[in-house]
Formats: sequence, structure tokens, C-alpha cells
Amino acid sequence: MKRIINIKVKNRNIILHSILITLILFSVNIVNVSATTGSNSNNTCVLNIIIVNGIFDRVWNGELPKLYINGVYKGQFKFRLFSKSKRRVEIPIPQGERMIRVLVEVKKEGYMSYGNRYYYCSAGEEKNIRILLREAFCYVNLNIKDENGRRIKSKIYINGKLFRNGRKYYRRKLKLPLLNSGEVYEITAIAEGYKPGRVTTECRSTFFPYEKTITLQKEINYCTLKIYVKNSRTKRGIKSTKITINGLLDGYYSYKSQRRPPGTYEIVAEKPGYLTQTKIVQCPAGTVKNVIFNLIENSCRICVRNYEERYNPHMINRLSAKILVNGVRKYKLESYKCFRYPSSATSITIRAERNGYFPDEKTISCNPGERNDVNLYLHKKYCSVKIHVKDSRERYRRAHIYVDNVHIGEPNRMYYRLNYNYRLEIPTQKTITFKAVNERYGTAEKQITCIPGGREEITLRF
Repeated sequence: MKRIINIKVKNRNIILHSILITLILFSVNIVNVSATTGSNSNNTCVLNIIIVNGIFDRVWNGELPKLYINGVYKGQFKFRLFSKSKRRVEIPIPQGERMIRVLVEVKKEGYMSYGNRYYYCSAGEEKNIRILLREAFCYVNLNIKDENGRRIKSKIYINGKLFRNGRKYYRRKLKLPLLNSGEVYEITAIAEGYKPGRVTTECRSTFFPYEKTITLQKEINYCTLKIYVKNSRTKRGIKSTKITINGLLDGYYSYKSQRRPPGTYEIVAEKPGYLTQTKIVQCPAGTVKNVIFNLIENSCRICVRNYEERYNPHMINRLSAKILVNGVRKYKLESYKCFRYPSSATSITIRAERNGYFPDEKTISCNPGERNDVNLYLHKKYCSVKIHVKDSRERYRRAHIYVDNVHIGEPNRMYYRLNYNYRLEIPTQKTITFKAVNERYGTAEKQITCIPGGREEITLRF
């Protein structure tokens, strides 16, 4: 039904007339729709095909869904923002039949339609058909971990094809095209230092994601070298030791743990002041080799002790003295001293000197890493004498004292007692005569045998 509306537009109310024309046309369309809906005769059936899509499916991106009735293209579905997208199709029913079978198909590239099948439609019936469109993909939640449950970033291969140009992931949601029954995807994860891990998964359901975890095992294609450098005497580490492996400098250190390919390694440890050591190590794959260098000092250790030796063995005391090594003074006054001397010298002479004592020396050999204890005994050059001058009544009397006819002290000085301050320098054992002279009491004389380092006490009686 067509109506011809002649509109005379005046200049003053253009806007009102345009609104009025829009309302009239809208009312005409409503009348047409009601007329068509109400004109459903008994020789046709009406199918209302409604598209239902998933929440996250992007049905309206790209090409629009297409409708096919019994294999015949019937047009596309249009996008509706606030209502469901649907198409109304009237299908004629042949005469003499009350019901027919109709094949309804909705197709979109990359999507699966749930509801494409045959429907029975009776004459005069109006049927609503809902068809679900889902993307023709399945989702796989992939997690990559090691044996301890820690996440490992890895490259992912799907059926041998590298995923995302080799980017590394430890967790990824994969979107894969659906597979037919019996077909699977093989997903491989490859990480440095680990064996490749594989997992297979089906891909037939679009509703629920597949949960898959790949556990990577460490690839033991290396051996571990642990190098220790110690002092053979103190067992302590020697810092800044030069380590060379197979002729190449590895560094300066006292300890290092490193991974290396399996094989044979020649390791050399060098340090100034120590003897160089070389070790050849076989290092198979998956093993840990401890290489311990006990470097020997290229010197000997000498400990010198100086003693004051007396003829009484129970009266040996420490004595500070000069220490000379091969005729060169090493220390001024020491009773006990340890020092190191280079092992280049085949023999070393250690000598101790002190005023008033006979020197003592010893010759020793100096081998690398050895310790030599040298005990030097110094003998006194004199003997000490304590002198008492008394009369017959055991009373002290002053007198001039002579030793081997030599006056002691000042010429006019007289003594009644001399402590051990009086010392006689004698190289060997000697007999000495002591004499006391007093003008009133006369002369008293006595002989004693004095040895170097000895202590004597005599009494001269009138």
C-alpha cells in the first residue's frame, strides 16, 4: 500500500514539517509489519532464527554470519546493539502436506554453529530457533615448571612450529584451532639447561579450557669443578692464586665452583712464594669434582730458641741474644723467634751472640715447607763468686781482697763481703786463689775451682 504525500514546505517551519514526515513514515512501516505478520496463511510456516553467541566470542568482527535454508543462501544477519540478532523466514508448504523438514544452517568462517540441523515445520506454525555460534578454537592453559615447582621461562613449539617467534613464557593461554576426533596437539617446551618437555592435548571442546603442565628436568650435560687452594701448613685459603685451565687463564681466587663441558682438564695453580702445582682431572657428565691444591711454601720455617746454659741442667733459662743467619744479623735481641727463609739456599747457619756469653751456632738444611726448630745454648764467659770476710768469732771484718794477687776494687778500699756482683771471666775451668789482708788480723787465703757460668761462695777467716 502506497500513499502519496504532497508536502508543501514553507520557509518559516522547516523543522516542524520534517519531524511530521518522519512520524508518518514510521507509522506506515508499523502498519506494513502488522499486515505481513497477520497475513501468515495456512500454507506457510515461519522460522525465527536467533543467533546466540558466547560472552567472549567476537561474532560481529569481520564477516557477518550467513543463513542457509536447505542449502540455499538467504542473506546475512545484521548486528543489533540492544536486541538479539535474528532473521524471519517464511517457508511455503507444498499442497497435500501438513509438515515438512527444513535444514537450517548458520555459517561464519572460523566459528562453529551449534544448532545447524533439520527442523520440522507445520503449516501455519511460527517456530523460534536458537543457534549458538562459538569460535572454532579450544583454549589450553599451559604452565611450565621444573622438578621443584619453580616456573621456568621456555620457548614453546606446537607440533614442531615455534610459537610467537621464540618468545619465552612460563605460563601461557594458547588458542588452538579445533581438531577432529583422534587428533592431538603436541606442545614442546625448551629451556636452556633443561631437557625438552612435551605434553599432548586434545582440542575438541570450546567451552572449557584444557589445563596442561610441562615439568622440565635438568639436562646434565656438564660437570662441576670445585677448585680449592689452601696452604699445606695452615690449611687456610690462599687468596689471589693464579689458576690456569688447559693453558687459559681462569682467574685469581682461592675457591671457585664452575660448570664445564665433560672432558679432561689440566689445572695449574701458581702463587709467588709457593711451589707451582699441576693436576689433571677427568670430569664426566653429571659429576662434581673437588680439586684441592695444597700449595707448599717455597721456604722453610725456622724457630730459634736461645738458652742460657749452666752446668746445672735444672737451671736453664731463656736468654735474649742476637740472631744471625749466614753471617747477617736478622734480629737484635730475641729469646724466641720464628721466621721464614727462602729454600734456594741448600744450608743455613744460625748463630746467637750476646755480650758476656760464648756464641753458639748450628747449620741446618732448608727444604720447602719444612719447619726447623733450632735450640742454641749460650755459655757465660765468667763465674760469679760471693765472698765473706770473717774472724774466728764469725764476725765480719773489713780487708783488702786479692784474686790471684790482683787487688779488687779501688786501691784503698776494703770489703767485708762481696755478693755475686764479682765476676771472673774465664774461658775454661780454672783454679783461683782468693786472699784477704787486714793489718790487725793478718792474712786469710783460699783456693777454689771456678768454671764458666758457675756460682761459688767462699769465706775467708782470719
